[in-house]
Amino acid sequence: MKKNLVSYSKADLRARGFTEEQIAIIFSVDLDEADFCKTCSDHIRKRNVPNLAENYGFRYPEQPSCLSELKDLEERLVALRIPFMQIRELGRDRQYGIKGSVTNVPNDLHKSVDCLPRNVNDSATI
Repeated sequence: MKKNLVSYSKADLRARGFTEEQIAIIFSVDLDEADFCKTCSDHIRKRNVPNLAENYGFRYPEQPSCLSELKDLEERLVALRIPFMQIRELGRDRQYGIKGSVTNVPNDLHKSVDCLPRNVNDSATI
């Protein structure tokens, strides 16, 4: 499990005092346990139904099959936004972290795609 996700089961929510109707909204699919992001887990800790619940209209768009086959580098090349952040050394132990805000820079997809595929000799790598 990723460390930014929190796992809750239906039994956990019952113990926290959620009604069966609220549990049905939170667990819109037939699961007994699920992982929730920090935003949703904060709502659950406060005994509220998350604003991003599917019953409130939130839905992830279907991912086209051609996108699921892309590698990490290919995903970045065709992304509509490229995130930039300031990475700094946090202390003497050489650990690095993000400092400040993250800026999403628009990427002109047509320019990126027009120059692909590149020849290895044109990539300016050693």
